[in-house]
Amino acid sequence: MKEYAELAAECGRGGDLLTDALRALAGSWGNEFEIHLIGHSAGSIMLGRLLNNLAQKGLTGHVKTVHLYAPACTVAFANRYYAPHEKIMENLYLNILADQKEQDDNVATLYQKSLLYFISNALEADARIPILGLANVYDPEFNGWDGTPSTAEALINWRTAVENSGLEKRKKTHDEEKFITRRGNGADIQQKTDSPSHGGFDNNVEVIGETLRRIVGAGVLEMPVDDLVGF
Repeated sequence: MKEYAELAAECGRGGDLLTDALRALAGSWGNEFEIHLIGHSAGSIMLGRLLNNLAQKGLTGHVKTVHLYAPACTVAFANRYYAPHEKIMENLYLNILADQKEQDDNVATLYQKSLLYFISNALEADARIPILGLANVYDPEFNGWDGTPSTAEALINWRTAVENSGLEKRKKTHDEEKFITRRGNGADIQQKTDSPSHGGFDNNVEVIGETLRRIVGAGVLEMPVDDLVGF
């Protein structure tokens, strides 16, 4: 995924061509043109590279919201591709699981913690690398990372960026017992819920509904999000 995201951002490839098209639209629509980005899990890696392309073409001012659900990029990656952009950081929203929910999750029932724990402990170059969507990243008392100076520096830099941008106020840590995936109507449609999980954010009607309300700037959606079962 990292390699694909990097290649897509190169000159003449998909990410570069996309931002060329967005620049053309911005030229036509001016200040009315808005970009809203949503990334789930590894989507944070794709969006980080895309933001870099947008910055190179002077388009970050058009990015009005960036929503990340359980971002799977490293903190070091976020420091490189998110933190340098002041306006992006001010318009960034995070939805993550509480640490106990991460530990209660599993990866295909084979790994008995969440995907983000699996990435941190097994898929990065070094074990116990801070992953942006892990709640412990935002806990200065947690000391279970790999202990290297570069990791300590990455955490300090990201926490500073969080403080400077006020991101803590736009970060929601989910500790609820259930995600609502379908709203009931009190009659023939029954409410459906699921246990909080890494993959469950895009099935959570409350999370998606809140995201869309921010994007359209409305307190109430004309067409509410009421059923995301199976999506």
